Amino acid sequence: MDPTILSGLIDGHVELIIFVTNGKIPEELISRMTLGANMKGIKLSFVTGKQLSDWLVLNPEKYKIYFGEELEIDNYKVEQLIEFRKISFYEPISLDFRPNFNKVCMNIEDTFILNCIFYNSQPGNCSIELEDDAPLSFIKSDKYENPESFFVKPGLNSVSFLIRAMKEYNKVLRITLVCDHNKYHCISEKLVIKRNKQLNIYYFKQINILSGIKTVLDYFDNTIGNYAFFIHGNSGMGKSYILKSLSLDYCLNNDLTLVTFESEEKSNVNYLLICRIIIFLQYGNIFWDYKPEKIKDFCNSNSNFNIETDKKILNDILNGCFDSNIAKTVIEKLQSNFPNKYNFISSVHPKSFRVLLLDDIHNLNKTQSTLLYNLINELLASKSKTILVLAGRKKEFKTPAFEKKLLDTISNYYELDKLSEKDIKGTIQQNFNVGTTGINGFVNSLPSNLLLLNEILSNFKYSYQYNKEVSISKFIDKYINLYKEDLVFQEKFLKLKDKYYLLDILYLFKKGLRAALLYEYSGFDKKNTKNDIQILIENNCIIQIGTALLVPFHDYMISNYKKLRKGKEYNKKTGDFLVFLLNKTQNDMDTNYLLSLICKCGKTYFNYYNKSIKNLMLKYIHQSEYGTAVYFAEIFYDNISNKKKLTANEKHFLYLYADCLVHCDNQYRAKQFFQEILTKEENTSFEKYEVAVSLLNQRFWNIDLDELIEDSKMYQYTLESLFMDHLKPELIWRFRKTYESCFNRRMVTQLLIDEYKDAQISYSDGLIAIKKLSEKYNLNFQVEIATIIMDYARGNMSIRPKMSYRLFNISKQYFSKAKSENIRRFVICQIDLFVMQNILKENVNYIDFMNKVNILNEHNFLQEYVKGKLKFFACRMVDFGRINGDSRISVSFMTECINEIEKIKLNNYISLQGRERYLYNYILCYFYIIQNQYENAKAAIIENLAYVKEAGATYKIPLEHNLANLETIRRVEWFQNQCNYPENVYLLDSRFW
Repeated sequence: MDPTILSGLIDGHVELIIFVTNGKIPEELISRMTLGANMKGIKLSFVTGKQLSDWLVLNPEKYKIYFGEELEIDNYKVEQLIEFRKISFYEPISLDFRPNFNKVCMNIEDTFILNCIFYNSQPGNCSIELEDDAPLSFIKSDKYENPESFFVKPGLNSVSFLIRAMKEYNKVLRITLVCDHNKYHCISEKLVIKRNKQLNIYYFKQINILSGIKTVLDYFDNTIGNYAFFIHGNSGMGKSYILKSLSLDYCLNNDLTLVTFESEEKSNVNYLLICRIIIFLQYGNIFWDYKPEKIKDFCNSNSNFNIETDKKILNDILNGCFDSNIAKTVIEKLQSNFPNKYNFISSVHPKSFRVLLLDDIHNLNKTQSTLLYNLINELLASKSKTILVLAGRKKEFKTPAFEKKLLDTISNYYELDKLSEKDIKGTIQQNFNVGTTGINGFVNSLPSNLLLLNEILSNFKYSYQYNKEVSISKFIDKYINLYKEDLVFQEKFLKLKDKYYLLDILYLFKKGLRAALLYEYSGFDKKNTKNDIQILIENNCIIQIGTALLVPFHDYMISNYKKLRKGKEYNKKTGDFLVFLLNKTQNDMDTNYLLSLICKCGKTYFNYYNKSIKNLMLKYIHQSEYGTAVYFAEIFYDNISNKKKLTANEKHFLYLYADCLVHCDNQYRAKQFFQEILTKEENTSFEKYEVAVSLLNQRFWNIDLDELIEDSKMYQYTLESLFMDHLKPELIWRFRKTYESCFNRRMVTQLLIDEYKDAQISYSDGLIAIKKLSEKYNLNFQVEIATIIMDYARGNMSIRPKMSYRLFNISKQYFSKAKSENIRRFVICQIDLFVMQNILKENVNYIDFMNKVNILNEHNFLQEYVKGKLKFFACRMVDFGRINGDSRISVSFMTECINEIEKIKLNNYISLQGRERYLYNYILCYFYIIQNQYENAKAAIIENLAYVKEAGATYKIPLEHNLANLETIRRVEWFQNQCNYPENVYLLDSRFW
């Protein structure tokens, strides 16, 4: 059913979805689906068994059409059948894109959603009634159903009402559905309502701001454009209250979520939230009640992104929506490239307007705030039916420039500075039976901060209820002194010392912690933990959202508690729980933040911290998320950089760090680390030769060929003599890669310098050696065999093309048996097969060709993706000449090719170097030629000649031919050795090593 609702969401015009079934639909699913669809402005109708039977009886001709026989039934009477099936209570808010939480525990004056599900076979007018002594009362609102009268259609109905808790209660509740003067009853789960110590604060400015924003939302006109509001104020002045109040009125029928940004610098969760905000601006809140896999499939099938590398960027953002560490890499990349105008705002207008509430925006760092500000500007320039409400603390922005920009940009600006004397007097008179004369004396002594005033007066009221002789002046004096010392909440905390073990943990998670995790943890007694959590809720230390989430009451209280604990919150109990939490497999777990907390809990946790960092490195390397792996590799390196001697394991992870840098195109720094390991290692150390062979790769890529062949032979011999006969299981897989590279780098170097006979010997030797190694340890080394075959085929594409084609097919078969672990090489092999088909003048499936190139992009193999694009363009250029004879390729076609590569460079913040630059120059040179820019074309050729100066003559022949015939060149052909080419042909080198 989920995809059906999602399809309606993306369409923007769907108003009603009807589900027809003769089976049973669970009530919980109906309730969830209805709330989720309502957010999108979609109504749901459920047609089930009884209604289907009645319809067939009343329409017998339909029965004959579908079943091929007459319907024979006598005296059938269609009667009204009603079943009141389920009552549910929900929080009227979606926090951080989560669904509305179920709610069975609440405080007096809490407002929430009552959802009723019932079946009726006939349409009619109904009403909902509460018992006379019910602890609830309905709130009439045009945003919800009217409980006194509402119309229902035949089938299953899900109806929602706004309701308020009025008095203490602790049992089940009976609610009555009235239809055609008949009454039907339903019993709820046990409902717990408790008295709240908080007071109603009279704050005129807050009420006025709320009213002003609601007026705009109620009369929203998207033809004018989108709206943004900025609420600016000091801590504890009620900014969050306004956002939650807006959610109350608009969450039922609008796509709305409240996002609260994290304050901790070590947390990466804000990056994750920004990824989700980008998706929200495209699709609305599709995180509401769907699995990550469904969300990714849906977004990829319905992409609105209007950018060149849209699928890659969309997948990166979606991965960041479920992993805060990946999100950090993605957002940093997006922010650096935002001048490209990604167009993140949907062009499809939803049926009802969306509301995005962003709280605590002052916590955003420079990268996050810059990207968000750009998104805000895009939003305000569009007409996507979106309302944005921002709230942040005055003069507490981590990026002051962001605060200034918002003040300059957003015209709907509101400031919450302090309570007036009139507000304070009104609050006291509203909550206490005290005359004006009795309060004038101490009003000026009370804090003008809403949160602090509430704490002082609510404590006074609580004490006054149980102690009639309390002295008003002494009580006020006591709290005023605490306020001056910024310790107003510590009085409360000191009475809860035996609950510190929970506060120590819960106050580390501003965005909340699931209660189930505390109950599941074996280090705590479940029954005692439940009781202690309830006491903390009653004392307004934490808030329970629904039945699942425990959230600190306010940042101010966290700050006060930390001053009281002075770092003692980082103890063994806290550390053990954090370790338990880190071991839980949760998609959106902020592992970086958890690790930073674990480190503070004592030296005993440092080894665990280091182990976790390494595991995260391996996790992201396995996912080909090399940029994110580098992030944790840098933390690992910081921890070991001052050590005089590294363990073998630490050396291996330093090697992995350098290898990640190679994948991230940071060759210079990678070489530094490789050299560092090389110089420190003994001659009998495997790590020394593992790194030495990696440096061979770099030398080959940079065409630094001096003594490379000799070195490869020496490393091969050393590996065989020192290590091959006694390899431990954990070393075999590293050894095979290093060992294969010795043969491979020697072979491709010989191919590069035109020593084809020697290359053939190295090729044969390599295959024999790898086969012997696999037999020795009874293991399958097909990937290494496939790699040697593929690279040998590549080096012969211009020399023996038919042999290369045959070898590519053999290599593909080997790779296909282990394609999941070696997706990069498997895809590259298939791309090279397409090029060989083009060289041999066979038909090429260009759709499949481009799909394979895009796979490289999706897996973050950036260098190979660029080369894949260049190969694709080269084949198309050759096709153009075959079709159009002696004509030059059109400037528009070549401009499109060049623009695609330039956009890739811009989007990924890279410049092409080495092999990629060499291949691009071949394309770029012809682009200059057809525009008669011969000096530019000449410069590109000279740059390529310099790059292959150490290569064999066959690499220089096509370049020298092109240089000699710049002004006469027309069509494009592939260079094949020992062929003669006329002066009107532009030659492309096909050896993309």
